[in-house]
Amino acid sequence: MDRARLGGGCWLFAALVIATGCGDDDGGTPSSDAGTDARVGQVDAQIEVDAYVAPDAYVEPDAYVAPPCDPGCGEGEACLRGVCVATCGGDVAAMDAALAEGLVPVANVCRAVSGPIEVVVPTGGAMPRVYEVTAATVDTTTTFTLSRWTLDPSVSAPTPETVATTTHAGHAASAIYAGGYLALSPDEARAIFGYTTSDEGFVGGVFDVAVGGGSASETRADGNFDGVWLDDAHYVVNGLGMAGAATSGQGLYVRDVETPSAWRALDEMGAYSGGVTLVGDVVIAGAAMAFGSNWPDERGGGRIFVLPREVLEDAETVSSAWDASLAQLEAPSAFTRVFGTKLAATTYMDAPPYDIASIEVRALAETGETWTLSAPVPLTTGSTFRRVVPAGTDRALLVHAGGLLIVEE
Repeated sequence: MDRARLGGGCWLFAALVIATGCGDDDGGTPSSDAGTDARVGQVDAQIEVDAYVAPDAYVEPDAYVAPPCDPGCGEGEACLRGVCVATCGGDVAAMDAALAEGLVPVANVCRAVSGPIEVVVPTGGAMPRVYEVTAATVDTTTTFTLSRWTLDPSVSAPTPETVATTTHAGHAASAIYAGGYLALSPDEARAIFGYTTSDEGFVGGVFDVAVGGGSASETRADGNFDGVWLDDAHYVVNGLGMAGAATSGQGLYVRDVETPSAWRALDEMGAYSGGVTLVGDVVIAGAAMAFGSNWPDERGGGRIFVLPREVLEDAETVSSAWDASLAQLEAPSAFTRVFGTKLAATTYMDAPPYDIASIEVRALAETGETWTLSAPVPLTTGSTFRRVVPAGTDRALLVHAGGLLIVEE
């Protein structure tokens, strides 16, 4: 709510000067037609100034009060900022307190998710589709399941359908880590997701699943952290290596699923992988230096690289990320793109229990040939919400223990 000050006070000053007269250059007084000398003297008049009026005392604005839900909410629902949402077994008041001012709730979907999800928003007004990956390990075999369900705000408990299953053998549950990303190709025909292990070099792999037929193939991709499709036939992974590439090390790797072939497109990207996304004709990728090491500008930490797409499409050349980028922006290397061109990153408490402190967003913008990131703004505070997932350009899903809260800006 905007703040307002109520104040008053005025000063009134007026001067009335009445001057009428005639005179010649030598100071004499000419005669009127009637032969009578006349002189009108100047008379000054001043209106007395009003007494000082002190301004009114500052009035503290009323605290923001969310509008009530009218009509009232039904069983299993609660009012959240004027919208009746399913509670999903959670504390809706805590959700309200965690949300940034200006976020508008749409619905709460009671589908608890543990793995990565991706929302596909079809053209033509059809309901969005949510793809989800779950992983379960028995002995040394991990089964990955790709499922799909419709994101309907009027349905609080969706029913998923299985799209495909695939497995990895050879690692116990304590030694394999399901990846945090899931990416659908633009034509929605293929999906990629990955895993890493505790083996030296963070040995891992990326699964390429045919959404229509359910078949899956695996490509070794060590340290794969995030992935995105460049088009229907090429995907890029931010990681440490990929089978088929001539060199390895932290960078961006591209795979052609039709050839099939792979190449390392970018190197000199620090020591640790980060996020990667496509915005129009540029690729946004994150990376971080090892502790105590610096980038060429003598500064360490995380960086966001803004890269021309054509640099990644060149299968013959491994380019320096620093030299080939349009910009290198200081920001957390792990991010998720939401609300069009905002980059969301999670912050953590700097003392035990090191829980989530907030989810912050930075606005990415291009002015002329200059790319900038805005200062971080909290999207959520506290640990009620664990992560954010884009759902088109104007909506996002906030993941909480009991499900997914759909919000708009």
